Amino acid sequence: MSEKTKQNLYLSDYQDFIANTRRLTPKTVNEYMLDLSFFFRFILIFHKNPNINLDEKINQILKETSLDELTNEIITSVTWNDVQRFMSFYVGVLKNNERSQKRKLVSIRRFFDYLLFTNKIAATPIGDIDIRTPKKQPISLTENQIITIIEPILKSYEGKFKERDKAIIILFLELGLRLSELVSINLEDIENDAILIKGKGKKERILPLNETCISAINTYLKVRPKSYEIKTGHRQALFLSRLKQRISTRGVQLIIDKLFLLANLNNEERKFTTHKLRHSFATILADKGVSIHDIQDFLGHENLATTSIYVNSNLHRLKEVKDKNPILKNENI
Repeated sequence: MSEKTKQNLYLSDYQDFIANTRRLTPKTVNEYMLDLSFFFRFILIFHKNPNINLDEKINQILKETSLDELTNEIITSVTWNDVQRFMSFYVGVLKNNERSQKRKLVSIRRFFDYLLFTNKIAATPIGDIDIRTPKKQPISLTENQIITIIEPILKSYEGKFKERDKAIIILFLELGLRLSELVSINLEDIENDAILIKGKGKKERILPLNETCISAINTYLKVRPKSYEIKTGHRQALFLSRLKQRISTRGVQLIIDKLFLLANLNNEERKFTTHKLRHSFATILADKGVSIHDIQDFLGHENLATTSIYVNSNLHRLKEVKDKNPILKNENI
């Protein structure tokens, strides 16, 4: 097997890994591979000419450089200094912003982590190189805003679908769900005081329902259309639209728009969306001192997702956390 074939296998195996095992989106996979292509073309240039100047001319040379000459030996011989030099070029010559710099570094780091994991290298060359990107503070509701503004609105909330709308808002606030997760909930996903959530990448998690959630769901189920009234193929959907089919993501966002219109919280600079409710959930729990690991479990973030063998104990622990930290104080809204 030629070195080129082996090199192609390294990259194609990694691409297959992030696409199928990590289940990243095609767009993200493409971005990672473009970052790696850019990095290794830079490495090839310095492999041929270690004394080349880091100036604007190198950018043109990068565009003209092919990866055909990249071998396994070159890949596995990359050092901390090589990565540091690349980042210096990326920052000093190309003058890309910090967010772009960080993405490049993450792409390189994860590729070498993969090589380390698959025993292609003995140590990663990334070391302690880091770029601190200032994070924008996500827009979120404070606990006081929820208590003084949102709760009163929910108590007096009116409309033809008020039971459904209130249940949707409460689940967002109490469980920190993604929009796609909420609309995909089926009747069979709810069992007693627990709910099955189907998250990103077909990953599932079980979350506890506190009394506020259970009460809101039960109140809605009393007025939910009967099975024979619902369109075929939509009868298992928990939340239904006025057309008696599974509610759409747009339909849910309109409900949230109505909530914040009533609350007079939206303006040109701050617009609350369903995802901002998710931010609110996480922020309030963090402010209460809840472990970041517990919050990550609620949110279903991949890097701290628990395996199926821990579901039962994890659910019990999360239930205790949620019972101690309800977002909405009134169970009979």
